[in-house]
Amino acid sequence: MAGIGFELRRVVSKGGVSAFMQTAMSGAMIVAGPWLLSILTISIIQKLVDFSGNGSLELFMGAVIYCYAFSLFIFGGVHYLFTRRMSDLIYEKQERQALGYVLLIMLPVAGVSAVIALPAVLSIDTGIEHLLLFKISAAVLFMTVNCLWLIMLFVSVLKWYIKILVVYTAGLASSLVLIKLLIQPYGTAGALAGFTAGHIVIVLLLVLLSASAYKPQKPELEKRSGFVYKYRYLLGAGLFYYWGIWADKLIFWFTKGTAIEGTFFRMFAEYDIPVYLANLTMIPGLIFFVVYSETDFYIALKHFLHRLINSHYPDINRAKLKLKKTTVQSLKEQSLLQAVTAGFFIIITDNPVMQITLAAVFSHLLLLTLLNYLYYIEQYRHAYYSSLLFFTSNAVIAVIQVFVTAFPPGTAYLISASAASLLAMKLLFNDLRIADRYILTKT
Repeated sequence: MAGIGFELRRVVSKGGVSAFMQTAMSGAMIVAGPWLLSILTISIIQKLVDFSGNGSLELFMGAVIYCYAFSLFIFGGVHYLFTRRMSDLIYEKQERQALGYVLLIMLPVAGVSAVIALPAVLSIDTGIEHLLLFKISAAVLFMTVNCLWLIMLFVSVLKWYIKILVVYTAGLASSLVLIKLLIQPYGTAGALAGFTAGHIVIVLLLVLLSASAYKPQKPELEKRSGFVYKYRYLLGAGLFYYWGIWADKLIFWFTKGTAIEGTFFRMFAEYDIPVYLANLTMIPGLIFFVVYSETDFYIALKHFLHRLINSHYPDINRAKLKLKKTTVQSLKEQSLLQAVTAGFFIIITDNPVMQITLAAVFSHLLLLTLLNYLYYIEQYRHAYYSSLLFFTSNAVIAVIQVFVTAFPPGTAYLISASAASLLAMKLLFNDLRIADRYILTKT
């Protein structure tokens, strides 16, 4: 994301409300486009679309949430391996091959998604009208979301923040218009079909946008059989990070949740709604990360690596100290922004679950930032340990919450994200302390 981060930083440096709004809106879509799209769409249709007599909002939400949750739960780790290979191609100035790689990988991902979705949708028997349309829409949505994650990873290379924002706006508008048109004749199935169509519009437009910048070229596929083994800790870090996000939610769904008749969907509104609303407060921090934290870290790391290759030890040591100082400063500034954002909403809400979840989101963003820094210096094993702690502690504490104690939902999320952040921070700063020795011995 550092490439488009520099572009957004250049825009916001112009000053003025217009520049700020462009940066904020474009940054939000770039760092959290699909996720934000789903939340915005659900929020809007809750207010503007009448499901009464035409379908079930609960069934619609269940299909959307489960598609997003399991897309990351199943494919999250693979995204990290994919990104590793794609970033190598981009670093080698092989953007055309990188785009070809994206398009090539999207085909098997769509196929595997269809195979996974088939038994899931066949098990649905809600008795609603146009059930076949609902099943097809759910399966296609799952396939499309998985493809959307992949093309998003390449889109940040383009630096066309306005065009990217237009694409997401077009997709959101398409979803809302089609939902409004299709819900009357086709009920819930029509609403889901309209929502899915909006996602397809986004994927197609992003592919066309990418192809207009770089003509796709057939990539040279990874020939080394040990690629997955070499990056096994990166794969594990991705898997356990996404499993950690959803662990307590899944446990609450299937122990305390309410079943949606005729489906395997279960929802736990007491926690689901606070989680989705609280996660919206992460967006300012994510934008700050892309525009400032990540770009500052990247510049300091690049300077350190240059000194490591071309300078004497005193210069290397000064560059290393600057990298550490930059890391500390960026974490402080980003954490302050997120603390103010979370603190404001904690004060104005009287919902204990929401308050706990808002605090958990603060720790979650800190963990996400620390993991990205570890990825930058290729300390995949340490990122793996931190993600593993996030997942295991969240799952274990959530089970304890359900069967032993009466702690409110969100407690496991808060404790696990905080513990994993502390571990990642300790490991990161230890790695930065010995970065010169680590890199030289590795090479």
